[in-house]
Amino acid sequence: MCTLSWMTRPDGYEVLFNRDEQKSRRRADPPQGFVVAGTHVLMPVDPQGGGTWLSTNQYGVTLALLNYYQGAMPAGELLSRGVLVKALSGARDAEDAAQLLSSQPISHFAPFSLLCFCPLSLRAGRGVNLYCWDGERTTRHLAESPMVSSAKFFDEVLRARWECYLSKVGDAASRQKLLDFHFSHGGAPSATSVCMHREDAHTVSLSHIMVADKSVIYDYYDGVPCSGVVPVRSELGRH
Repeated sequence: MCTLSWMTRPDGYEVLFNRDEQKSRRRADPPQGFVVAGTHVLMPVDPQGGGTWLSTNQYGVTLALLNYYQGAMPAGELLSRGVLVKALSGARDAEDAAQLLSSQPISHFAPFSLLCFCPLSLRAGRGVNLYCWDGERTTRHLAESPMVSSAKFFDEVLRARWECYLSKVGDAASRQKLLDFHFSHGGAPSATSVCMHREDAHTVSLSHIMVADKSVIYDYYDGVPCSGVVPVRSELGRH
C-alpha cells in the first residue's frame, strides 16, 4: 500500500510519497547519489530487491512506482519492480523515459503503475505520464493526484484516502496542505488512513521531492510520519 500526491508550480513541481510496507520487511536505505547512464540521480534503495520506488535526477525528471495489485501476475520468475525504476532513472525527459521503458522486459515484472514527472512536459501542458502494466498489456494515461495502491481492501482504502485528500487539499494544493494529507490519520490511525497503521504493516517512510529551475531537493522522513521523525535532505543541481 502506498499514497502518492503532487502539485505543480511555475518553476517546477513537488511530489510526496508515503511508502507502506509489512513490518517484517527490511528497512530501506535512505536516498543516496548514483550516476545512471551519465546522469546524477537521487534515490532510496530497497535492500530486499536492490531497486527503488522513487527516483529524481539532475534534469528534474522524477519516476514513481506503485504496485498494481489488481493486475494479473505473469507466469515464471519475476524481477523486482524496483530495478525498473533504477534502470530508467537516468532519463533526461519524458520521451527518453518512454523509450527506456519500451526496451525493458516488461513481462518479467509484476503489475505496476509508473509515473513520470518531467519539467519540460509540465511546462508544455502535457501533464504527468502514467504507464500501467496490468500483467497483460501496458497502457499510457495522464495521471491525476492522488494515486493510491493497496493489496487489501483496495476500494475502501481508495475511497477513504480520496475523501481525505478532498477535505485537506481540495482544488488548491499547497506544500503544507499536501504534507498535512500525508501525515493524516483521517480521524484515527487505521488501515485506510494515509499515514497507515495496521497490525502487520504501516507507513515506513515519507518522501518529499521539490524540483525547481535550479535545484532538486529530496526530503526523506525515515519512519512513520506521525512518529516525529525529522526529514534528512539531499540535493542536486539542475541541468
